Amino acid sequence: MGSLTDIKIRNLKPQERPYQVADGDGLILEVRPSGQKAWLYRYRVHGR
Repeated sequence: MGSLTDIKIRNLKPQERPYQVADGDGLILEVRPSGQKAWLYRYRVHGR
C-alpha cells in the first residue's frame, strides 16, 4: 500500500488518456487529460 503524499499528487501530470493511481484500501486518484484530479472509492457490499 503506497500512500500518496501531497507532493506525489501535485507531480502527477495529465496524459492523453485518463489514468488511475492507487492509494490503498480501495481509494484511487484519477488524473484526467484536462489535468483535473478526482478521488474514487471502490467498495463492495456483501461481496458484490
